[in-house]
Amino acid sequence: MADTNLKSSENFQNAVVGQNGYKDLTGSAGASELFCALEAPNGDAVFSATNNCGKGDNPSSLTLKDGRFIYGRFDEVVVTSGTVRAYYL
Repeated sequence: MADTNLKSSENFQNAVVGQNGYKDLTGSAGASELFCALEAPNGDAVFSATNNCGKGDNPSSLTLKDGRFIYGRFDEVVVTSGTVRAYYL
């Protein structure tokens, strides 16, 4: 998947509301794709990810509470427990 130009307001809004699609990662599933948001849709989830923007932290064994989101530019998302819904960039 090509990287989306988020400098365009339209592209940014589309990515934020999930119009590029998402992938549900459950249990010990992982994905090496580019995501802009991670959500815990069905209860708490524990995961790690690589922050792909060159700034900020790489979440390691982070607990995301039910219904919460974390935004960024993530790849290499690995779920330890629960389900993470990863929205494509």
